[in-house]
Amino acid sequence: MERVVYNRSSINFNIQPSRTCLINVAAHTSPCIDFSKTLSTLLDLEKNKISFIQDKNKPDHWYIEIDNSENGLQLKKDHHGRHSFRSVNFIRLFYQSTGLTIEKRYSIQVSREPIDGLYAIITKSATCRSDKKTKIHKLQQA
Repeated sequence: MERVVYNRSSINFNIQPSRTCLINVAAHTSPCIDFSKTLSTLLDLEKNKISFIQDKNKPDHWYIEIDNSENGLQLKKDHHGRHSFRSVNFIRLFYQSTGLTIEKRYSIQVSREPIDGLYAIITKSATCRSDKKTKIHKLQQA
């Protein structure tokens, strides 16, 4: 038997969910893509511009590329140090191509390491986020 041992010396206990590279996507309230602080730092969004890349052959596969050309997207920074991108048309296209429900908000992981200069947006990792405002609004309507 070939064993793989997982114990104190082989498991990294310092990984925290808050340090995950994420984008948070919303289409129904205020259409935007928010980048986590960790991802903003990794991509150095203080200096860099980006482009979103879609695979034509696999339309649900999306990537982020650092693109400091004049066509690159300069993201805005909020007072928490997070960067965001707002475009109703783009975000609707993103939702439609990935099969996400447009009325919901999602957190989606992004790879930490680029492959051929592209950071994969791991759309299969999309988890629905509870939207307290929507819940409150629905309760008030009832």
